[in-house]
Amino acid sequence: LAPIRDPDAVFLHLFTGGSTGRPRSWSKTARNLFGEAFFLAATLGIGEGDVLLSTAPPQHIYGLLCSVLVPFAAPARVLPETCLFPQEILSGLETAGVTILVGIPIHYRALRTADLSRHSLRLALSSAGAVDAGDGAFFRERTGLPVTEIFGSTETGGIALRTDQTAAGVCEPFTVVDWKVASGRLAVRSPFLSPDLPRDGYGYFLTSDRVAPSG
Repeated sequence: LAPIRDPDAVFLHLFTGGSTGRPRSWSKTARNLFGEAFFLAATLGIGEGDVLLSTAPPQHIYGLLCSVLVPFAAPARVLPETCLFPQEILSGLETAGVTILVGIPIHYRALRTADLSRHSLRLALSSAGAVDAGDGAFFRERTGLPVTEIFGSTETGGIALRTDQTAAGVCEPFTVVDWKVASGRLAVRSPFLSPDLPRDGYGYFLTSDRVAPSG
């Protein structure tokens, strides 16, 4: 299909959650958002047989990507409501044939209940912060599935995945993201970076995240 707009022009603006201070708005391009959606769908093997249940509202970049754009790109089905309460989540898992849970850390804490069961679930996602190791271990014990965490930010987009909460914070970078460590901080070069971000002469943005290479 012929594009009707420049994929590198500003497509929309998203606010951060304010985890680093006062929330601010970041512009994102169509390439930023749809590129990441197609990448996640391919990397996580999401397809037309999948049904997604989301606990993340689509006003947040993680909810927008994983409950709107990834199902569009896959293509997959998604439940129309954002499930916020534990019983809503458990009911959806039991009755709706859900194969992918799009969760956030507080909901994995809330799902530490004897009623939790795997049902049709094959993948559990989380973002917007680290999942507590105990919460992740309980979820894995009850469902047989690890929680796959997406590490990134509104402004950078996704950077890496972590599938084992006991692995001392070790994340695996996205294959389309270049990274390096500069003075103990993570620098990334990625097609998902907001055009608002400053870059060095090689296209890297220096984040505020402290990291160390592993393996």
